[in-house]
Amino acid sequence: MKLLKCMLIVVLLLCATPMTSLLAQSPTVVSPNPPTNKQTMTIEVGVKNEPNPGVYWYQIDNGNFRANYSDENFQAQLKEVPNAGTDWNPYPQTSVITDHVDMDNYRPSKFVYVNKQGEDVDVPISKVKSYDIESIKFAEQSINDRSFQGIYVQQVNKNDKYVMLKTETGHNYKHSKYEVFSTRYGTNYPKVRVGYFTPLKVTWKGIIEQSKEIQVREDATLAVGSTRNIYADVRTMDFGETSWGSWMDVTTQSKTTWTSQNPAVATVNAQGKVTAKTVGNTTITAVWKNEDGFELTDSAVITVVNVDCDATPNDPACDTGGGGSTDPPDNSSSDGETKTGEDLDPDAKGYIDNCERTFDVTQGIPTSECLEIAVTDAKSYLYAYEFQEKLGTNYYQVTVEKTYNLEWQEEEFSHFEEEYDANGNVTSQKEVKKWVDYAETETVSQDYNISREYSYWQIDGFALYGIDQASMQNYALPNGQQVMQPSNGYQAPAVTVKQ
Repeated sequence: MKLLKCMLIVVLLLCATPMTSLLAQSPTVVSPNPPTNKQTMTIEVGVKNEPNPGVYWYQIDNGNFRANYSDENFQAQLKEVPNAGTDWNPYPQTSVITDHVDMDNYRPSKFVYVNKQGEDVDVPISKVKSYDIESIKFAEQSINDRSFQGIYVQQVNKNDKYVMLKTETGHNYKHSKYEVFSTRYGTNYPKVRVGYFTPLKVTWKGIIEQSKEIQVREDATLAVGSTRNIYADVRTMDFGETSWGSWMDVTTQSKTTWTSQNPAVATVNAQGKVTAKTVGNTTITAVWKNEDGFELTDSAVITVVNVDCDATPNDPACDTGGGGSTDPPDNSSSDGETKTGEDLDPDAKGYIDNCERTFDVTQGIPTSECLEIAVTDAKSYLYAYEFQEKLGTNYYQVTVEKTYNLEWQEEEFSHFEEEYDANGNVTSQKEVKKWVDYAETETVSQDYNISREYSYWQIDGFALYGIDQASMQNYALPNGQQVMQPSNGYQAPAVTVKQ
């Protein structure tokens, strides 16, 4: 994370470009149709913004005004018109200019799509695969605030970001920017720049793409009666990325369905455990579906043979491991949702005014001028962030031991009971038995593969900017600008992160 200071460049009039989302749920297409092991989800994104291009006139020494523009071949051209004002209060004559503007210079910093829950999801322009202008028109202005007359605006070519703006500006309209930058040569008359905003309303459209791919591990040969685990993995190429993420094991997820083409040869359960039944071949297929509309399919071929595993225990067909091993699969991870946001427009406003002082002309003509400058409004901090959700599964092999206690009784010989006659002779003999207690213990050990899914948010970027200084730029100021420091009451922002 960064806590930085930034400079506020104060301009007397700012060209704001507010953005609004498109409120309808965004169309989403997943292709190609299943069955397939790889699919791409395409989501339409869009946004509306209100950029402020303009016509900017500058005065030359003969009092006329000039404006630069681009013609239909995008070559720089120049238009010159006379001064329609006075020498002391000059304005360009009202005139029409047809300019060709590259709207990519006014593109939005982010696009938006609406998910299935009806929520706006911001997408940085860096993650948008392609975008263009869907519609463009002049913004409406009140009669008293009109800075131009829009004659027509249209794209040069469909799906092109160049537009042709034909507008009328000049003395008959309210200027958006008026600046004295010098004096006309050989006179004391001011030389000025006059700007007229030509605000637009633009609807942008674009697409973002996310791809997913599945693999099933792996083809195997099994002996009749043996079992083996096979696995399904999914990986993702996320929005704006050009490389695949890590494989994520989905073998036992509820989104995964396992089937056997020929259950008489081998069956498979919901955990991907294959049981060989009879000699032959079958195809084991995993189908993975998620809530975004992905449906991915891949298969493994299982061959069942008749092998005496007691006689040949090292035969590969007798190996009961998953994919040739009883070890758990490798831990997997992938990227989930991305959350981004920023506010990097300081929205600064300021003014230049003359100081309130008087001169006694009998003492001479003053040779200096006093100007008062100030920043009247600006945001106290700016920020930008990008949070990345991390998803994954960790696997653990756990050895479980259980001790069984067995207790039982057995009837065993104890002694003889005898009967005697009057002379003391034994007349009968009876065997007597008794119950004897026995106990044994036995400890059994078994290995189990345990999976645990996890998710957390990673801070990929976080910037917080406090005010360092403000710079007022104007030709009337010494060296063309003046630097100001924040007032003593300003407190730079601070941020604390807790895990």
